[in-house]
Amino acid sequence: MTNGRAHYLVGISKQSNAQLAPPTFLPPHNKHKPAKSIHQIVNKKQTNFLATVAKTILRTLYDHARSNLHSSS
Repeated sequence: MTNGRAHYLVGISKQSNAQLAPPTFLPPHNKHKPAKSIHQIVNKKQTNFLATVAKTILRTLYDHARSNLHSSS
């Protein structure tokens, strides 16, 4: 009895990939998609901010190094 039930469940899971997946799994997926894109936007903004900070620091160090070279010579 258990063996037949397991076989039946496997049959359902194989079927669900083809037939049951669109109605069952698409609405939650669409609900989660906006949240994911918001996270991607936030991550992009954080990355841009960090890149700006890094550029500013490097530019400052570079300017200091140039001014030190010019003043020493």
